[in-house]
Amino acid sequence: MPSYFCCFFAHMDTLSAPQLTRTATQPVYRPDIDGLRAIAVTSVVLYHADIFPFRSGFVGVDIFFVISGYLIGGIILRSVLTGSFSFATFYARRARRILPILIVVILATCFVGWWLLDASDFFLVGSTSTYALLGLSNFSFWRLQGYFDAEAALRPLLMTWSLGVEEQFYFLFPFAAIVLLRIQILRSYSLVVLSGFTIASFAFGVWCTARYPATAFYLLPPRAWELGIGVTLAAVEINRSPFTYRLSRLLATASFREFLSGLGIVALLVAIFGLDKNTQFPGYYALLPVLGTAALIATPQSRLSQVVLSSRPLVFVGLISYSWYLWHWPMMSYLRIVAPAPPTSWQLGSIALLSFALAVLSWRFIERPFRSNAAPTLETLRRYAIALCLALIFPISIKVGRGIAERLPERTTQIAEMVGDRLDGACTAGWMETEPRLTSDCVHDVPGRPSIALLGDSHAWALSPGIRDLAQSAKLGFRIFTKPGCPPLLGVSVTRMEQPLATEACAAFNSSAIRRIADDKNVKLIVLAALWDNPVDLYVGHPVGANSAANGLELLQSGLMRSIETLKRPGVEIVVLGDTPYFTVDPYRIALADSLPQRRALFCLVRSDCSVLFTGSIGQQYLRKHSTVAEAVRTVALRASVTHFDLMSSFCSSTSCLFRQDDRLFFLDTNHVSKLGASVALRGLPLPR
Repeated sequence: MPSYFCCFFAHMDTLSAPQLTRTATQPVYRPDIDGLRAIAVTSVVLYHADIFPFRSGFVGVDIFFVISGYLIGGIILRSVLTGSFSFATFYARRARRILPILIVVILATCFVGWWLLDASDFFLVGSTSTYALLGLSNFSFWRLQGYFDAEAALRPLLMTWSLGVEEQFYFLFPFAAIVLLRIQILRSYSLVVLSGFTIASFAFGVWCTARYPATAFYLLPPRAWELGIGVTLAAVEINRSPFTYRLSRLLATASFREFLSGLGIVALLVAIFGLDKNTQFPGYYALLPVLGTAALIATPQSRLSQVVLSSRPLVFVGLISYSWYLWHWPMMSYLRIVAPAPPTSWQLGSIALLSFALAVLSWRFIERPFRSNAAPTLETLRRYAIALCLALIFPISIKVGRGIAERLPERTTQIAEMVGDRLDGACTAGWMETEPRLTSDCVHDVPGRPSIALLGDSHAWALSPGIRDLAQSAKLGFRIFTKPGCPPLLGVSVTRMEQPLATEACAAFNSSAIRRIADDKNVKLIVLAALWDNPVDLYVGHPVGANSAANGLELLQSGLMRSIETLKRPGVEIVVLGDTPYFTVDPYRIALADSLPQRRALFCLVRSDCSVLFTGSIGQQYLRKHSTVAEAVRTVALRASVTHFDLMSSFCSSTSCLFRQDDRLFFLDTNHVSKLGASVALRGLPLPR
């Protein structure tokens, strides 16, 4: 249950705390902090809109975390110190601040999804909506994917992950503050304890970023230090020790104050414009937005804070920042879902402006009235508990109903089932698995008959139904050893920012899988398949550092040649499959749009060429141009005297490519074939006798 209602299960009485010898300073409104909010939300929105030069506007969330820690953490510390803290009052304020517009946005997202989404996507909306209303959506997205993955852009409620982190922090921090300030020995060292926890969280975040990036990004323990910096800043203001007195005297010096604020804004600008989605984040790089924000909060009397950050335009954007943050992402996400290809910057920019207008209305007619409601505390909590329970009915119904496929036309359901029927990971090793799977789905023998072996990445996995069908029709055995993102190379692996440890796991998997096939005397045909045309800078020598002088293309060629030489033996035929077509549009999303009238209307609003795309046969201009990698793979096959089997010609002529026939899909996304597509692609594959 979110922190704003946990008080129903705790006592409501005001907690007393030992009185300070000095009076705690009460927080006052600071327009410059709203200016900081404006910078944060604008950088996030324009980054999501793919507007240059906001290459790393995602750091706006880190700015929000520091501001939140400073303001909300400061309120908690002050009230605990003065003996006026009440769980009921605190969580009632959080409910008034967070819930009204959040409920409206989530329910609006669900209602739009009812009309636009297939059952699987709608199920995810229902599931993530439920978690978001309970303050736990960061856990939901942590399990699904990394923030920078392509699929993340198709999650309409992804922006709620940061709310989950904050609410979990404010569920725990009041208890920590009470313990810290009621035990005299801890109270005497409160700044040291706060700083210690903040540094420990930062160190854990750096460690996680290098090994488990999704954990570092989505979960509270590696993120708590960002809020902790804000809390510590508030604690420094409240505490009147000799250290803080000297610090305040230093900040009162105009030259130092201006220097610190200037340093802060430079750090923010470098963070917003100087990083990109390939940066290992949060990690050390998060120090830029976090410390930059802290520096600006610590210098409210600087000219930058007084003139720029406190200016009326920035303050207004800051006031509506919460609503803008909530509205912009579902709207952009639905645009991406409906469009068969990434939307243009001007289309996403238009959504940013539209969501801004919606945010202004939401702030005026939802946020302000509910926040200023003066109902008694317990009555406020009761009302919001009821509202939350009612709001949960719709998303839980979606989740329980598995996306409520009954609302969709039969044609849409049939198209979606083609995808669901293919999503079988029985023979696909996970990111961190180092051994091929050996179940009966993956290893099957026919007495007295030879076997086919398929090795490769997710492209091999997509082709595996075709291999099974060929083997069964010819009464052959089969071995299917696949692992996503892991082409069948020896001595060479692939780096993935979202899964750093997968580099070692991929190398170990290939070593094991290739050794098993090489030692298997029953295997007479070995098929190697992959998305060879990865960006060549992803290929690295293994062990890491080996062949470091070679470029990515040379590494690919040497790794493939080493695999072929290891597998080669008398009586065994080796086939290297070329790449399948890689479309710049998504055939599955085109087929869905063609089957749903409302989605088709929006699709054609976004794409002027929709009538061409709905034919199922499109020109070569819709293909991602293959680089020299394809020719390099063919060259290796020729040098090794093995067969190179072209998959492109199965779907493409010199002028056009076929990706669907009526509602029968040959492709499930931009580059993975369907079951039917696998059968089409592998026609003519030479089989052992």
